Amino acid sequence: MSKIEFDDAAEDFEDHLKNIGSAYIGLNKEVNRYKDFQKTFKGPSGRRVLHEIYTWGHMYESSIRRARPIDPYDTHKNEGHREMALKLKSVMMKKPEEPKSKPTRTVRKHNG
Repeated sequence: MSKIEFDDAAEDFEDHLKNIGSAYIGLNKEVNRYKDFQKTFKGPSGRRVLHEIYTWGHMYESSIRRARPIDPYDTHKNEGHREMALKLKSVMMKKPEEPKSKPTRTVRKHNG
């Protein structure tokens, strides 16, 4: 299988995946994910890509093929595609709340 090549100076994508535990960590992970997805799919080309992903995810058609006999393996594969597209849509549609900073705990000294 060939490597994914990007047109920027970022590190090699496969090396990036090997060295990452999770793309989003910490208190702001939902907010950061939302902002990244919004930025990625903003504009005409981003919307075309998003539409293509939704098409691959069978968002505009049934995931059950009408061929006879119905192939349950094909249906499960298509439902997996749909699940990924739905997850993407859910991240894009709901802006998460900014996390509130945790209050600091004050320690009192006892005089006595």
